[in-house]
Amino acid sequence: MLATGSRVFGTGTITGNLTNGGLVSIGDSTTGLMTVTGNYTQTAAGSLTTGIGGLAAGTQFDRLSVTGSATLGGTLNLALLGAFNPAVGNTFQILVSSASVTGQFATVTGTTIPGGKSFMVGYNAADVTLTVTSPLMAASTLGQDTVAGMPAESGESLSRERLQPLVDAAIARWSAAGLDAERLQFLRSVAVQIADLPGAYLGMAAGQTIWLDRDASGFGWFVDDSPDAAAEFHPVGLDRASQAIGGSQATGRVDLLTAVAHELGHVLGLEHSHGTDPYGDLMALMLEPDVRHVPTASDVDELLARCDVGS
Repeated sequence: MLATGSRVFGTGTITGNLTNGGLVSIGDSTTGLMTVTGNYTQTAAGSLTTGIGGLAAGTQFDRLSVTGSATLGGTLNLALLGAFNPAVGNTFQILVSSASVTGQFATVTGTTIPGGKSFMVGYNAADVTLTVTSPLMAASTLGQDTVAGMPAESGESLSRERLQPLVDAAIARWSAAGLDAERLQFLRSVAVQIADLPGAYLGMAAGQTIWLDRDASGFGWFVDDSPDAAAEFHPVGLDRASQAIGGSQATGRVDLLTAVAHELGHVLGLEHSHGTDPYGDLMALMLEPDVRHVPTASDVDELLARCDVGS
């Protein structure tokens, strides 16, 4: 067992089981591959440090390979190396097991990437994979009064049963904005998952997967039972936003329809926008409670223009 305060670093092979109650630093000052020919167990006191300096496993980013099972806990430390700045959608399989992976790291550090991006840690049956995402952020700080003064605690935590109708409604809004049938069908294949995202993150997307925070960064979600009616909102700004009517169920909450439509925009290929409307727009980096955005023809035009440039 690697006791608290002890350290193993570098590359190569460790023969037998390894219980990490200290620090395992793969590659240390460089990147590399560390193999454990047995089971790997990381206790609550243990830490694993992984460096990421490129896209190639074992040479440009660290990987821990376990021939037995891996049981996780404690801390994962992520470190970007050199000037490497990964792109949204890049993935890094930092731990692989020939048997199984159980448990999760209780704490993950170093998730922030320059340019408003973040690492999302994915736990799979036999690996741990990092995915680079561009998160949608809550624009207000929990505990501050919202526009209409409703406390944040009144919002709703998310469940699968409540989520799916809003996913369908968001896809319908993209359809109403003029999105073509092929892309609409693609959106219907996207996996939408509920997760406990860090900090002020509301949602993130990479590849064909969307993650939404369980409780909207503490504000709670407004899960609209009649999203087509939008009875709880009135238009504001440059005709691209709606604001919750004071005292309505949407007051003080983050609009789930907006968050889902935003992340679907990322899946389609749109990036965060930097518009001049003080109320923001659908693809803005941050989303205030009380505000709704839906896809517009301008969003579809921008998407098609991006596709033309890349073709």
